[in-house]
Amino acid sequence: MWLSLQAAHQRLADLTHHTAVPAYLDHVNRYTFSATSHVLIGDMAVPGYKYRQQWRFLDRDIQKSGKRLAGLEIDPGDLVDAGLEASEPHTWRSRVWQWISQATYESELPRMQGPGVLSKNFTGQQLPEAFTQRTIASTRPLPLMVWSGKEWLVPRAYAAVLDRAEEVEAGLAAQDDVCSGCGTPLQQAVAFLQRLRIRRPVPVVCCPGRQALHRPSARPPVHEGVRQTLSRRGFPVPDVS
Repeated sequence: MWLSLQAAHQRLADLTHHTAVPAYLDHVNRYTFSATSHVLIGDMAVPGYKYRQQWRFLDRDIQKSGKRLAGLEIDPGDLVDAGLEASEPHTWRSRVWQWISQATYESELPRMQGPGVLSKNFTGQQLPEAFTQRTIASTRPLPLMVWSGKEWLVPRAYAAVLDRAEEVEAGLAAQDDVCSGCGTPLQQAVAFLQRLRIRRPVPVVCCPGRQALHRPSARPPVHEGVRQTLSRRGFPVPDVS
């Protein structure tokens, strides 16, 4: 069964609201799928589908991901250093560190110049709502974090979920960089399609690494693997069959 984006958000919230790690899809909109074909819910990639001109999810995918998160066992006493300050760029740790730094500076807490002056046992939940509602892998990390007086702590099991989510994301990004049919780099295929579309309305030949440009009268087919990949990325691929 198809679910609209709003219905999928409600279904996921219903499945996880009573758990240690609630999940939300309120950050997802039609623009989400202009750069990716999926949404991460925990460490599971859930694909989006364009059905009747609207982006949707399959109910079974939302239920599977929601039940997976609901089954996650979080021990509130098993906390580890989140490693935020020494985090590498473009990771969940660097994003959370940026949020905390910005939140403590902009909030109405005593005139802080950064998170290092927070009192012991200060929790991420005490930060402004605009920050606590931000999501990574469709979960909200700040409410699960606590300041020990020296570093930010996070439940070990939850940190492992976010680490796995990053691995899943990296793997899917690598797959999206090549044609699923012939292995042609996607950037090369996109440039090839755009070049043809801009110059003149001739039939498109995908997989340029394998197939030479034919005369327009030959009307070569668009390789199905590239068609699907580029379509997910928002590029119009004409039907030349």
